[in-house]
Amino acid sequence: MALAIVPITPGGLGFVETGLTGALVLAGVDANSAVVATLLYRLMLFWLPIPVGALAWGTWTVHRR
Repeated sequence: MALAIVPITPGGLGFVETGLTGALVLAGVDANSAVVATLLYRLMLFWLPIPVGALAWGTWTVHRR
């Protein structure tokens, strides 16, 4: 979480992936598996809420009328 607050990129994009992948490799996970796990984690945590939020906003807008 500390890497996510680096103000250079939004959401620590790039820093979090590097740090998490490195931590997984140091914990004994294969490098390829660590990269895949990190990217899946970031997909679920960072990118998936965007379309879900857009859908919620659209539904709210339609029902508000």
